Amino acid sequence: MKGREWGYQRSVTFRSILIATLLIPLNIYWIIQLEVIRYTHPTLIHPLSNVIFILFFLTGFSIILGKLSSKLSLGQGELLTIYVILCIVSSLSSHDMMEILVTILGYPYWFASPENDWGDLFLKQLPRWLTVGDMRALSGFYRGGSSLYVKRHIMAWLTPAAWWISFIILLLFTMLCINTFLRRQWTERERLTYPIIQLPLEMTDTRSGFFKNGLMWLGFSIAAVISIINLLNSIFPSVPYIPVKRRSIGYLFTERPWNAMGDVRISFYPFAIGIAFMIPLDLLLSCWVFYWLYKMELVIGSVMGWRSISRFPYANEQGFGAYIGIL
Repeated sequence: MKGREWGYQRSVTFRSILIATLLIPLNIYWIIQLEVIRYTHPTLIHPLSNVIFILFFLTGFSIILGKLSSKLSLGQGELLTIYVILCIVSSLSSHDMMEILVTILGYPYWFASPENDWGDLFLKQLPRWLTVGDMRALSGFYRGGSSLYVKRHIMAWLTPAAWWISFIILLLFTMLCINTFLRRQWTERERLTYPIIQLPLEMTDTRSGFFKNGLMWLGFSIAAVISIINLLNSIFPSVPYIPVKRRSIGYLFTERPWNAMGDVRISFYPFAIGIAFMIPLDLLLSCWVFYWLYKMELVIGSVMGWRSISRFPYANEQGFGAYIGIL
């Protein structure tokens, strides 16, 4: 019991919260640069690569400080606390959350026109306390050349922002409650391995010898060399490209009804291969089986003449049903 209490006290400490708080603005700025400007999406796939990168250097820096004094190094619980905070912040500020939410608050007002008739169709039904309808404030947002820190702009955005922040806090609390309900079933009864958390756990565990593992550095080097060479190829086309991403084999399926499958791509993502080794075999097999099942549904739909049905074969509905079934 004492060990558990000590581990808990060492996890959520003042310095872990302070470090995470200081890293949040830098992390958000980095996400904006990657997703909005350069259109790469580190927050679409877990584990989040931007947070893993930060954790990598934090862990290394902590090891160096630990050689000077054990009191200076961060414990595993503290590092994981920072990791969890940055993951939550990254998810909230990502392309699928705040980057879309903020931009649509004034979208229907700014892009309303006589041609689309949005003013008569639905603008009057939109709650003004959840949206931004001040055209002068929206002009600075969409056209630029202005600043948020103008009284008129702040007042236009303040009320919707306050309501949406309240909703997001409530959403986070709801997800926390759901985690509480599922913890015993998933962790104690089904004993799920949670493969996406294994990498942060190993990186922050000083007893695991993660950074002294030769095979780890071999795999790291292979992935790094491939990424660096392909990066150089994007800058200097004379550098050869290593074909590991989205290689199409759709040219093999040009005859009916097989061409109904559409494009079929094969990729060799090092991070996906690494995570696959930690996923239970039955779950790993299902990823492959259900991909080809979806393709076969397209073929069968073509044979039976069902492709004219809107949204056939209802992939989103099938995916949501599988998600509910897992829960």
